[in-house]
Amino acid sequence: MHLSLVFGSVVADSYYKTITPLKNALLCLELAGSKQANGEMLSLLECNGKDDQIWVFDNFQIRYGADEKFCVDAADMTIDNQLTLWECNGLQQQAWDYDADASTIFIANSSFCLDFGLAPDNVTVTSEKFHGSDCNGLDSQKWSIWDSPDPAGAPAPAPAPSPAPAAPLGSVVADSWYKTITPFKNAGLCLDLWGSEQANGKTVSLLECNGKDNQIWVFDNSQIRYGADENFCVDAQDMTIDTKLTLWECNGSAQQAWGWDAEASTMFIANSSFCLDFWEAPDNGTVTSEPLTGADCNGLDTQKWNILDSADPAGSPAPAPASSPAPAALFAFVV
Repeated sequence: MHLSLVFGSVVADSYYKTITPLKNALLCLELAGSKQANGEMLSLLECNGKDDQIWVFDNFQIRYGADEKFCVDAADMTIDNQLTLWECNGLQQQAWDYDADASTIFIANSSFCLDFGLAPDNVTVTSEKFHGSDCNGLDSQKWSIWDSPDPAGAPAPAPAPSPAPAAPLGSVVADSWYKTITPFKNAGLCLDLWGSEQANGKTVSLLECNGKDNQIWVFDNSQIRYGADENFCVDAQDMTIDTKLTLWECNGSAQQAWGWDAEASTMFIANSSFCLDFWEAPDNGTVTSEPLTGADCNGLDTQKWNILDSADPAGSPAPAPASSPAPAALFAFVV
């Protein structure tokens, strides 16, 4: 089964994948020597079905299937630099995405593509090193991603805990597509679109939770979208300290690309140290209006959040499942 990807993850019947050149399905991405250690080289070798050729493409990472603590790493992302295995660390050189239309694997928000020295079609080689280069549309940058059996002894991936599941780099999923967002220590306040008007520049605030549509959101694909009209996103404007956050038409720009650190309970602009913040009110106290701002990530309670399941907005249809085979990707993830 040949797969497609939606914003940072490849989804299909199997969690585990093999990765092959688009025009040469006899070669597979392999960890040379099967040794899980920082700096170990990645190569193209004849497909053999063994663990050293099994991967997980999920949450903007290409992880080694037999030990998901390790990721494909592009080092300093210079042209022709050989790719290696490295402990997953969330840095940009490990943030991979997939364009299903172009069949390219690339560093998110960049023009740096996974590449290899092109061999003749359906020819095997002893070892073909992986590297990266400027995206150019050539066959040496086109890839197929296939379902694979599980690595030997690998458990099935565990579901995220309740009530607010983790969202590695860009989506929160659970029983409901829709969410309410509250300060970690004050569940009486909710992220609210002031005045409920969907228009560019409208202020996003914290207000007393009321269960209405203006407090319902979708956190998906590295965006926080307004639940009643998903054409609009939470926007951090110029991402300067204490800038008030607003609603703006979703446009894929950096100031709308939000990540979620479930361990720290922080929401932040992807690949940055700019965190969603607010001026702290007393625990479980309500305020008339508390503007949302951004600040340097600091670990304080004003930057800690809960993301909770919500009822659907009035009259809103349930989100449609992805059509087959699957839509093309830009940058984030689905689990």
